[in-house]
Amino acid sequence: MDTGAAQTEVTVRIDPRSGAERFDAIVADLRAAGLCDIEPRPRFFIVSGRVGYQDLSPLSRIEGVASVRATEVFKPL
Repeated sequence: MDTGAAQTEVTVRIDPRSGAERFDAIVADLRAAGLCDIEPRPRFFIVSGRVGYQDLSPLSRIEGVASVRATEVFKPL
């Protein structure tokens, strides 16, 4: 998890073919990969959260993740 001034807010789209039964496991994998402030939306197969820049790339490599969309958020030091 990034402790610097800038983090990225992300929206992670889960592949619906992974099945609803895998949703919780995928969220756990996202948390382990550095995603924090997680807001899961299983009905829409979407997970929102924040991640440090160094943890952004590993999110897209998690099995069952269809896409990762990032938005920059800047916090004061």
